[in-house]
Amino acid sequence: MASSKSLQEGQIPISCQLCEDSNEIKWKCIQCDFLLCTKCKKLHERVKSTYQHTIIDTKDIASHLQQAKDNKVFRNIPCEIHSGHNCCLFCQTCDKVVCPSCIAETHTKHDMIELSEGYKLTVKKIKTFNSELDVKRSNCQKGLSDLSLFKSSENFKYMSAKQSIESREKVLKDEVEMHTKTIMKEIDQRWDRQTYSVDDAYMKSQKIDKDLEFRSESLTNALASVNTRDVFNAYKEEKTARIQKIEPVKTHFKRLPQYVPGKMQILQSLHGNLTESDDIYSLEQYKFNVISKFNTGFKQVDMVFICADGTMWISDFTNENLQKLPNSNGLVKVVQNRQVKCVGMALLQSGELLISTKEPNLKILFSCYWKNYVFNI
Repeated sequence: MASSKSLQEGQIPISCQLCEDSNEIKWKCIQCDFLLCTKCKKLHERVKSTYQHTIIDTKDIASHLQQAKDNKVFRNIPCEIHSGHNCCLFCQTCDKVVCPSCIAETHTKHDMIELSEGYKLTVKKIKTFNSELDVKRSNCQKGLSDLSLFKSSENFKYMSAKQSIESREKVLKDEVEMHTKTIMKEIDQRWDRQTYSVDDAYMKSQKIDKDLEFRSESLTNALASVNTRDVFNAYKEEKTARIQKIEPVKTHFKRLPQYVPGKMQILQSLHGNLTESDDIYSLEQYKFNVISKFNTGFKQVDMVFICADGTMWISDFTNENLQKLPNSNGLVKVVQNRQVKCVGMALLQSGELLISTKEPNLKILFSCYWKNYVFNI
């Protein structure tokens, strides 16, 4: 009791968010998200633009939020085009909420559904957007990790090269001083150019990652919001953001040359030269030819797993589809088809397919049924 009393005494009183004078907060406007005193509550109810707002007792906030979460309200979604009108239907053709005036003007022959159905479709699309953003963020973070490892490795190589050059310089003394300065300048210039390029790519990747994180958080907050308008707005903003193409950031750079001491012939050979090291990315110069194509019917194939007998499993993460295809020389014939969101799969020694569905339980696909398994890892 003493602790509770001292906590209450230490709290700072909240003022009315309209008049900012009264500390007797008893009401909250759901639409404006304002805490109000009784006087401002009465004024708020008289204003033409806000008289339809829902005002509740502050004691009922928790129960109202739970009720709003359980029972979505679609009657107070204002039209963005026609002021004073509320949206009544969802246009599937245009992928947006519309009011009666919108329908009469531009949506007469469009496919309409109830707002509740449109809300469900929009939530599903937002979840798909969120999943795609997760994949993009994962790829972006992998690029950041690759850049960090590359920079660390090159920094070590840079320091090693400088030490080797300086050690060689001491052996050859003054007669090779000019050549030392030449190759030191060259490797420093190469290092400066490379460092600038890598740092620039790293900063761009960080910016893209923060943007994707912000978009993902916006979608997540919209899904958690009790205000249905937030969901439609979040979907609209994300859909607009997707129009802007994110240019991929270059994560592969030409490596620093390696210092190799030369033979005792001429001045340059006495000291050594900068030679290019083996670059694993040089394999990019080789071209690949398409041997055969398979028309799967999927919008995209996210994962492919080839079995020892030549059969393959393919998955479409977005449409939650998993198929088994036989080895049929280019002809695709579906042997098995399952509706599942597959994010990873592996073949067990017994021949069953082990599947990860982004859930705590892993699934095993037998010949004709699923079975859930819990693995302690």
